[in-house]
Amino acid sequence: QGDWKGTTPLYHIEKGNFYGHPSSLVWDPKWPKGKDPLHMSLAEIDKMRTMPAIQIPHAEQIRSASEPIEFPADGSFGPFQDQLIIPDNNGPRLARAMLEKVNGQYQGASTLFLDGGLLKTGNNRVLFSPNKKSLFVGQTIRGWGRMSEGLQRIVYHDQKVFDIKMMSLTKTGFRLTFTKKPSKDAAKLSSYRIESFHYEDKWSYGSPKYDKKDHKVLSVKQIDDLTYEMEVDGLKKGKVFDLKVKAGLNRPNEVSLENRSYCYTINNLR
Repeated sequence: QGDWKGTTPLYHIEKGNFYGHPSSLVWDPKWPKGKDPLHMSLAEIDKMRTMPAIQIPHAEQIRSASEPIEFPADGSFGPFQDQLIIPDNNGPRLARAMLEKVNGQYQGASTLFLDGGLLKTGNNRVLFSPNKKSLFVGQTIRGWGRMSEGLQRIVYHDQKVFDIKMMSLTKTGFRLTFTKKPSKDAAKLSSYRIESFHYEDKWSYGSPKYDKKDHKVLSVKQIDDLTYEMEVDGLKKGKVFDLKVKAGLNRPNEVSLENRSYCYTINNLR
């Protein structure tokens, strides 16, 4: 995030689209000579802008993102095949991005993959070992806080993690796919709370959450042991929908759900 970036974006880059800082428009050979993009209105600039596939909430999940990497497709580093790990250079965190295509365009959800523990800050470059069982994290803080220079290794021990593997959009709400069977509370309306908001990319550094609104979960339907579909009131394009999951979905004497917040960016409706 920064000036003209409301929060951390994950973009699908395609030729000919505008994603960045308005000052860069003067480097486009087709840009009118002498026209200062910084004197344009925010509405004019927004019409030109291609939105991120995912907007990752600042500080809650990522403060300063660095190079993403795909989870191994063979499941050797857990159940999140073909999703993305996004390191945080300014915090002891790795985020997880769940992408899908809606109307031919990428969008999706984000949550945390690792938060705190033995993980340091300055997470900058990530690389899997040849057997895909270890993730090496290179760290350098670049003066943005407490020094953190070095290399850490994260090892996957074949343990069954309990998390929402995928949050995807339906015509009436969201489909949640768990990594292991949750308790009967997963079918209760009271287990979930949903809030929407949007960010503004403008001249200020970062953005607050605008137009925050609570949404009713109208129904929750179990599809199979791992999959639930919820109907949500008031789905809307251009919003981030933050799903809060309450405690209690895990069975007694088992590990609790890895995360409690999952944020889905809606650019297109089904």
